[in-house]
Amino acid sequence: MTLQKFVRMVTPVAIAVATLALLKAIPEALESTAQMYRPTATSAKPMKRAFRPLPKSMTVQVLLVPQKEQRYETLGDWIWKGSRLEIRLSREFTQRDPRYGVLLLTHELLEALLCRSAGISTQQVDAFDVSFKGEGEPGDDPSAPYHRQHRSAEAAERALAGELGVEWRRYLGG
Repeated sequence: MTLQKFVRMVTPVAIAVATLALLKAIPEALESTAQMYRPTATSAKPMKRAFRPLPKSMTVQVLLVPQKEQRYETLGDWIWKGSRLEIRLSREFTQRDPRYGVLLLTHELLEALLCRSAGISTQQVDAFDVSFKGEGEPGDDPSAPYHRQHRSAEAAERALAGELGVEWRRYLGG
């Protein structure tokens, strides 16, 4: 399913609510991230020192794909190809509730932008994710090269879930 079909599926009102909620959620997410994140020896450098600007022009393509077509076991995935960002969302998950697609897209987009800005490549994230053997999300592991970026994206996602009336535990349970 293309982004255009997905957008038609989600009413314009829901998109407006999600956008407003996201704008409101960003300060809350940053505060939440500051409270929950504790630097470790393996953490990325703070963004102030490592920030790299995004390209002057970039394209974001969002694909809703069957779960079996994901590159590995995941609901959301992103790939930078030059100045083009491809975000792949599992169709089955986004169809359970249109708000789930908005939340997952928000997480993947923020994580991808934060990683790129911190100089963390798609290849670094993929290598960690594919080899991850622990419990939960690979990005939750403090040794993940993108741990801080994942947690920041999750904080914004969680704040947006509250604004959209999505029960966080139910969302995580799929």
